[in-house]
Amino acid sequence: MSDSGEAKTIRSKMPPTGWSKARRAASYQAPPPSRVRVYAGYVFNRWSFTAVAFMALGVFLTLTYFWFEFSDRIDQRLLSGEVYTASAGIYSALKTLKVGEATTMPSVYRVSEVRRLYRAQ
Repeated sequence: MSDSGEAKTIRSKMPPTGWSKARRAASYQAPPPSRVRVYAGYVFNRWSFTAVAFMALGVFLTLTYFWFEFSDRIDQRLLSGEVYTASAGIYSALKTLKVGEATTMPSVYRVSEVRRLYRAQ
């Protein structure tokens, strides 16, 4: 019998966990973006925003130019007296009845009807 003089032990041959080097933490890996997000990235990027900003600036400047151009034209026409309207723009106050005035009942009724309509507006 070959009996080696060594006693069998139940201990592991691996070093204790406290002695081993600490593992480096793995970095966070984000999941890949969805297809919608990828396609939206093609449409909404800095180049498209820049193009839209330039177009908006062009529209703003064009509208500002025409605003001032037509404003000057309207001011010149108003100052020169060339303004013609479809209606004459003549307005008069309602007739005031006085005591002793020679009027007929239908004319008084017409005046009161006009006053009622005027107040309704």
